[in-house]
Amino acid sequence: VLSMQKIEEGKLELDIQPFNFADAVSGVVLIFGAAAASKGQHLQQEMVGSIPCKVMGDRFRVEHVLGNLLSNAIKFSPQGGRITISITSSNLPSYQDEEWANITVGVRDEGPGIALEHQHNFVQLDAGQLQKGQGSGLVLSLCKQIVELHDGT
Repeated sequence: VLSMQKIEEGKLELDIQPFNFADAVSGVVLIFGAAAASKGQHLQQEMVGSIPCKVMGDRFRVEHVLGNLLSNAIKFSPQGGRITISITSSNLPSYQDEEWANITVGVRDEGPGIALEHQHNFVQLDAGQLQKGQGSGLVLSLCKQIVELHDGT
């Protein structure tokens, strides 16, 4: 909630440093693997393309986003369900002698999903607006804003 407040006030500062993206993903998958296993779920990761060894970003915030996405997938997927986090990379043209890549992260699960008309409008709902088995949208709203602070979509 504090992160959301800082984002809304425009005060969240990222600690941009080079870090190993594949290691960050693997670490988050390792942490959430136990939670998935406790529900009989199968959590796997797929990496497609040449994932850069180093990327620039706020590793803590990126891991936070990945963890929140996996936590939601585990929470809303049925017992015995499959959850896959996929990372794809495609090289972009070099710019000023720098190598650039486009990294796409996707989480696929067997939960009920989010209706298409609500996928771009994540807002926090109060308890009176929630139906059994639905989330408030706060976590996805926070993730979306952190990704946007990294110039992502």
